[in-house]
Amino acid sequence: MKTLKIILSVLTLFFMGWAVIEQTKDHPKIWVQIIGIALFFYSMMRLMQKTPSNFTPKEEDKLQKEDENVE
Repeated sequence: MKTLKIILSVLTLFFMGWAVIEQTKDHPKIWVQIIGIALFFYSMMRLMQKTPSNFTPKEEDKLQKEDENVE
């Protein structure tokens, strides 16, 4: 499992770098840019799942009730 994470990280960095380099060309390969962006967003999603929320459940409930009252 750890090996898969390392491979995915290296692959993501490779495709992101390749996508940036492709942008400088006259006729860039669009599929390289799409894969680079998709892997970037997937990596950011995984990273954000590890980041704890600043809100407690009570604060989230309070904010939801305030939003309902505004509407």
